[in-house]
Amino acid sequence: MDYRSTRRSHHCTLASSVQHARHAICLLFCMLAAGCNGEGKTVQTLARVNGDEITILQFNDELSHVNLDQSSKDTISKMVLDKLIDRKLLTEEAMKIRLNRSPDVTLEMERAKEQILEKAYLKHLAGNQPEPGDEEIRNYFNKHPGMFAERRQFDIRQLVLPANAMTDELKATLSDAHSLATTIGWLNRHQLTYSDTSIRMTTTDFPESFSARMSKLEKGQIFMYQEANHGLINYIISTQPAPLTFEDASPMIRRHLQKLHSGQLAEAEIARLRTQAKIEYLHTPTSKAN
Repeated sequence: MDYRSTRRSHHCTLASSVQHARHAICLLFCMLAAGCNGEGKTVQTLARVNGDEITILQFNDELSHVNLDQSSKDTISKMVLDKLIDRKLLTEEAMKIRLNRSPDVTLEMERAKEQILEKAYLKHLAGNQPEPGDEEIRNYFNKHPGMFAERRQFDIRQLVLPANAMTDELKATLSDAHSLATTIGWLNRHQLTYSDTSIRMTTTDFPESFSARMSKLEKGQIFMYQEANHGLINYIISTQPAPLTFEDASPMIRRHLQKLHSGQLAEAEIARLRTQAKIEYLHTPTSKAN
């Protein structure tokens, strides 16, 4: 059985349970907030802290950021509400000693505000774009056989290094290496720090530009690539076919295309705004400008 498929299935089942729990808790607090006082009035306040209100909207927003487990609704709801109360108390104390006027805090607050507005605007733009059509999804499926129709599964021993360790000398050594032991010996002689782990992946899990090459790799081969802040050296322990049908791949492709379109839309919008804005570069900052 495909390890990742099993994990995804379990994750979906758990996610569904968590979603039901979250809805149930929201419904519970909406009922409490409504008050059911016989007069039809809606009371949106769940608690007051020194006169400052905590509303059902704040509760539901906080709840959306909580990793729910199998705890009871009462336990989760009390935990979330108590967390909001604690935050109010600490915020009040910070305001009393005017930490909100501290230069460092002011900068962080402004940065957080801008990031929230940036995210909200990009989400607004993405919400107005059309969904990927069936023809676009089919074309993507056909153009990437290594990721779908000819997908392969790999059991891999993976060495993870800092990105700056991926020097030309290391790359040359890897291209000449005929065994993982040779590679590990070279790393040890040069006193390079790395972690050693075993994972299972498919061609779909690798960068898109890598999938065509991955479908041709066999047992015993070594390959490398970089990812964010890490360099990854991979030794193939075993490999086998793990094809995806169009029906199985469609939801994955749809999400990928939506993300791709959102990124393209954001880039186009930034380019448009830059042409309309008056931007002046007054100084060239160093890594930490004064």
